[in-house]
Amino acid sequence: MRTKPILMAIMALIVVALACGPATPTASPVTSSPTSPAEDSVATQVAATLTAIAGGDALATQVAATLTAAAPDVPSATPSPTEPPCDIAPVLTIAYTDNGNVWLIEGSNPPLQLTSGGDASSVAISDDGQKVVFAAWDTPTDSRELRVVNSDGSGETILMSQADLDALPPPLDGALHHDFHHMQFKPCSQDLFFSTLSVFEGPGLVTQNNLIEIDVSSGILTTILAPGTSGTGFFISPDGSKLALSFPERIGFANIDGSGLVPSAHTFTPVITSSQFMWNPPVRWSPDSTAVGLAMPSQDPFAPGAYGDIWLIQADGSAATHMATIVAEFYQVQYEEITISPNLGTLAYLRDSGTPNLLELFFSNFDGSGETLYDTADLRPHGWSPDSINYAYNVTISGGTELRVARLGYAPLTLNTNSGTYRDVHWVDDTRMLHFSGSIPSWDLDLTVLGSGTFTLATISGGTLPAYDFTPKP
Repeated sequence: MRTKPILMAIMALIVVALACGPATPTASPVTSSPTSPAEDSVATQVAATLTAIAGGDALATQVAATLTAAAPDVPSATPSPTEPPCDIAPVLTIAYTDNGNVWLIEGSNPPLQLTSGGDASSVAISDDGQKVVFAAWDTPTDSRELRVVNSDGSGETILMSQADLDALPPPLDGALHHDFHHMQFKPCSQDLFFSTLSVFEGPGLVTQNNLIEIDVSSGILTTILAPGTSGTGFFISPDGSKLALSFPERIGFANIDGSGLVPSAHTFTPVITSSQFMWNPPVRWSPDSTAVGLAMPSQDPFAPGAYGDIWLIQADGSAATHMATIVAEFYQVQYEEITISPNLGTLAYLRDSGTPNLLELFFSNFDGSGETLYDTADLRPHGWSPDSINYAYNVTISGGTELRVARLGYAPLTLNTNSGTYRDVHWVDDTRMLHFSGSIPSWDLDLTVLGSGTFTLATISGGTLPAYDFTPKP
């Protein structure tokens, strides 16, 4: 029997790989000399060798996939100056919904079902991987609750009922209910940030532009920013000390506890959405947490010749710097920040090719110089790797969809193909991405590793769209 020798070889390889440690790539602007996407990755080396060892052995192949998924995530004993020291999950830990129930995958462990109520619609997981918060929607009563459960499935507790939500300011004033809008754990804590919106009978909703903090252990609520002062979008700085606040017409800042509010560091003309909602542009924090980059679309993003203005906005409220004006499609309502790289060195943007359904993917430096046409396809962007080197997007092809990675100097790298589509594509680190692939009612929760392939972590069913959150985050 081959299993025991194979597993011994696997463990020996893991020990060697961890002892050597992963190479640390250096983020560079688009003019830098590229490195092959398969280089400088312990995950790639481990996976390749494990594949060679495993051959056709199904058990060894599964072990290889799960160990590869867990290995790169052991945190450094000494955090960098921009990362606050705190308890962080030692391996990749994923909370996700499957047919209305919450499940957890921790490292190489098999999926663990945490809840059975069948009413979970969204999830958030604390940095230490110990607490999972989820919004539960009861369809017959059309009511929403906020609940928390421990990572072992114990201690499920209601944090907020619909009555608790409706009691939050401002008064309902004709709205049926208040509802959760965005929620995200505060870094290095078991406190959850969330904002709310008001739901009315029939179409329409009103975002409250507030920010509330709840201790998920005690249930204690703290108002960080009152209604109207937070912006629909809030973005936490890399060092965990500040908030960037996005409104339809301005960008503001505040300290993480709501103090030091700078309500209007930069203003602009709101985008015409041709819909009932107002659009809040995403921003990208600088690595040193002193400023944000903004790619602001022109007022009518659907008009011919639509463009974007690139700004660098200082968190202290001093004058913003206009970096460039670029003719391109910068209005991407379904995504987080996909234009500006994490090091604020490079831009990725789309331009109409002139052929129906085909878009051009361009890269340039942050000031608009060095523009390069990279790909032309029926494509959908997903965004930058944390090291600002690789860019993920998918392309519609005959019979399905391809997940691709772009790196200047190299042809697009096709990572995976499926007959459905890709949703919620997020970089876990410099070499790995989590995503859903498929379509309703069947989705796969996949981990794609550059140079190694795609590993299905869970198969998900049901008539509702699944959701996930993970820790540690890049």
